[in-house]
Amino acid sequence: MGMPKNLVLIRHGESEANVIIRKIKKQEISNFPEIYMKTPDREIRLSPLGVAQTKLTAEYLKTEYPDGFDVIYSSD
Repeated sequence: MGMPKNLVLIRHGESEANVIIRKIKKQEISNFPEIYMKTPDREIRLSPLGVAQTKLTAEYLKTEYPDGFDVIYSSD
């Protein structure tokens, strides 16, 4: 197998942590709620916007790459 013809990198949609960080920067809250301090990143859920972003990305990928992918690598 040679070099890939296409390489597609995708970041996750907006997470609950992204929302909290934005609120901290706007000084709407002072710091992370205690429950998130003990939660591993991989267990933090997507926000409702993040879920919508993920669905839109999936639809886009189906349209742009109808034959799918040879290999998919994913983190938690």
